[in-house]
Amino acid sequence: MSRNVGQIEVSKTNEDIEEQYAKFSNRMVNLYDKMKSKDPETIQLKVYTNTFKAPEFYMDISEVMDMALSSMVRTHCEAVVEGMGRIVNAHSSRRH
Repeated sequence: MSRNVGQIEVSKTNEDIEEQYAKFSNRMVNLYDKMKSKDPETIQLKVYTNTFKAPEFYMDISEVMDMALSSMVRTHCEAVVEGMGRIVNAHSSRRH
């Protein structure tokens, strides 16, 4: 599916993606191991900071990073929209 919408280059094989995902997963685990004594907000901030700013974190895993970052952004936006929808529903139900 990701290949059909242009998120993954046609020339990339499933093995390439699996290799990238393994690197991504290992990097996330290593980051968490360094941070696990911190509070959840600090860990989340460090994850976002590393995924965007640390070349050693995102280097050579471009397809997996594209999918992961698209998911992070989309999930956040959907949560905001759902929250706004609940507020609108709460206010509009009182008016009728």
